Amino acid sequence: MDKRNTNKRVGFYLILIVLMTAVLATACGRQDEQAEPGVQAEASKQAESAAPSAEVDPAPSTEAASEAPGGEARSYTHEFGTMEVTGAPERIVGVYLDDFLLALGVKPLTQTMYGTRPLPYLQDRVGDLPAISTGSINLELILQEKPELILLAYPAYAQEGRYEQFAKIAPTYVFSGEDGWKDTLKKVADVIGRPEQAEAWLNDYVGKAAEARESLKQVLGDETVMFIRFTRAERIQIYGGPSNFSADVLYGDLGLQPSKLIKEFAWGEDNSAPLISAEMIPDFDADHIFITYDKPGEDDAKEFKSHPLWKNVPAVQKGNLHEVEMFHWMNDGPIANSIKVDDVLKALLK
Repeated sequence: MDKRNTNKRVGFYLILIVLMTAVLATACGRQDEQAEPGVQAEASKQAESAAPSAEVDPAPSTEAASEAPGGEARSYTHEFGTMEVTGAPERIVGVYLDDFLLALGVKPLTQTMYGTRPLPYLQDRVGDLPAISTGSINLELILQEKPELILLAYPAYAQEGRYEQFAKIAPTYVFSGEDGWKDTLKKVADVIGRPEQAEAWLNDYVGKAAEARESLKQVLGDETVMFIRFTRAERIQIYGGPSNFSADVLYGDLGLQPSKLIKEFAWGEDNSAPLISAEMIPDFDADHIFITYDKPGEDDAKEFKSHPLWKNVPAVQKGNLHEVEMFHWMNDGPIANSIKVDDVLKALLK
């Protein structure tokens, strides 16, 4: 092939990618860093929304991957089309699926940012990987990483013609965002050719949760628990269940008892997290309260923490107000949920 023609073609594709990136940035602008991270389940609605010690096995070697089952192409159909993948690809971009890939022993090519902030609970695993913000997904960056496979956690990332842009770079699979984290882990594992890793992780997690559940039952008995999130002054939320991504661990996996307030205001199948005001603090009736702050250093968060109404809350009087870190409590990945179990045990088994 004529070298000049090759250069022209390379130049054409670079220009095309730049244009595509600009379009994507504009279209995704509504998912800016002020969007509420829920970080998996809430984003799926586009509404705001470890095994024993959350350890992750190192990524499998190239030799192990070549021996993985599924040498023939596997076809997967999703909302935006059909794609094929062969074997167990290692070079994977997973937009908001970092947690799942790492749990399966795969270090992704990029890390997903929440706005401009990385996910701190994954930093010891991802290090300084190139960063992707869901508010403006950099297609040129993804192209430079030469992925074999692209996974998108939510349809929002693929809408308005963006799926076709991803698919030109590598085979792309779009998740519905509506499945529970365990089913999502199984699907990710199936698509990337590592079903055994998913089964092993889930078996470890189920065993860990069952052991924790029994220990908590012996210590707590019928004592109740609630979970609150402070985003900003006008966005204080209480989380219930049984299908909500944080309450899922508390009331499902760990078998803890929701308080009367939770059952009355936040118990439902729609993953709702009702907004409340600070005036409801005296109604916080749980024996133990878990609370997270999106930005604990902000003035309104400090004001909420020091609100005089807290002093009359029974859980506070007993020293049972437990502050937890937002990024993994508002995330529904397998590693995040395993760390939640660790947090609960640390707080309640004093």
